[in-house]
Amino acid sequence: CFIGQVPVTVDGKVKCGDHVGPRADGSGLGVVTRLGEGPVVGIALENKFGPLAGVVKVLCFAGLNSIAAAGEKGDPKQMQALLDKAVALERRVERIEGEVVRLDHRVTVTEVVTGKTADNVRQLEEKVQVMEQM
Repeated sequence: CFIGQVPVTVDGKVKCGDHVGPRADGSGLGVVTRLGEGPVVGIALENKFGPLAGVVKVLCFAGLNSIAAAGEKGDPKQMQALLDKAVALERRVERIEGEVVRLDHRVTVTEVVTGKTADNVRQLEEKVQVMEQM
């Protein structure tokens, strides 16, 4: 189950595509691991070159460990294709989120303009009524 793109503080060097799991000491830090060798929370989406802990974007999944056996026995090209598809889907979600923000801004501007226009129409109607009463 795909969870999303999550910033994870990872100890040590990380290459884009590395599997990231929790450190065994309970510190809450992540470390590079191999699928099937320990818990895996996701796949790094960027590099981190320094040895000290630092934040890395990680494509997180629930149940990633359950496919470890399939990954070891399966075709590595299929696993890479799944990763590529997940990254492409994340990019689509980001584009859609950006479009929603843009459209929300347009709606807000339209509401402000429409509200002002409605106020102007009401004021003109009131003036017309006053003039008709004269």
